[in-house]
Amino acid sequence: ALPVDIPRRGGPATFTAAVQGLDVAQVPGAPAGLTGRISVDAKMAATRADLTALEGNVTFPELQLSFNGLTLNQQQASTIALTGGVARVQQFTLTGSVGTITATGTVGLTGERPIAVDAKGNLNIAAVSVFTDVVRAEGDTTLQIAARGTVAAPELNGFVNLADATFVVDEPTIAAENVAARLDLSGRRISVARLTGALNGGTLAGSGFIELGTGGIADAALDVKLDDVAFDAPLDLRSLSDATVRL
Repeated sequence: ALPVDIPRRGGPATFTAAVQGLDVAQVPGAPAGLTGRISVDAKMAATRADLTALEGNVTFPELQLSFNGLTLNQQQASTIALTGGVARVQQFTLTGSVGTITATGTVGLTGERPIAVDAKGNLNIAAVSVFTDVVRAEGDTTLQIAARGTVAAPELNGFVNLADATFVVDEPTIAAENVAARLDLSGRRISVARLTGALNGGTLAGSGFIELGTGGIADAALDVKLDDVAFDAPLDLRSLSDATVRL
C-alpha cells in the first residue's frame, strides 16, 4: 500500500481490440481433436470508469470449430452488445455436421450478474469424443433450455431429448443400442423422465432425479434396471445378469 492516496482518473475512454485467425488447437488446455479458427473484433467506450457506463460490441467475424471431423460453424457473424452493464447476445447460431445450436439472451456484468439466456438446437452426441476416448457415441439430441437466476446460482428450465443413440466402451466390453432418454430441467433439478435401450443383448430402463446445490449435488434418487445383460468378465467367462441399481 502507498502512504498517499492516488485518485482514480475519471472521464471518457475508448477501447478497440482484434484477434485474427486464432488457431483453437493451440489454445492451452484445448482437447485433442479440437481444431478451428476464431476471429474477434471488440469496440467499446465508456463515459466513466464504471461497467454500467460501458457501451460497445464484440463481434466474431470468423468462428469455425471441428471435433474429430465433426464441424460446427457460424453462418453469419456472432454479435454481443454491451450496454448499461449488460451483455446481450444478439446473434449466435452455429451449424454443421454435428448439428445446430442457437443462443440469445442477456448476462449482467455487475452485482449478482443475473442471466436470461435461451438455447435450443439439435446435436450429435458423437461430439463427446472431444472430451473422452473411453466412450464412442452416436445419436441425435434435441435441446431447449432457458437459463435464469445468476451466474453463481443458475436455474435451468427445459429439456434434453436423446433418440436412437449408441454407446460403446471397449474395456470392459459394453455396447448400448437404441438408447432413448429425456431429461427435464426444472430450476436446479434434473429429472430422468425416460431412459430405455438395449445393453449387451439385454435391456435397460431408468428413472429418477438429481438436484444441484451449492458446489455440487444436493440430492439424488436414481434407479436403473438391467435384464439379461451379457458380460465377458471376469476371466473371459460369459454370463447373463439381472440387476437393479439404486442411488
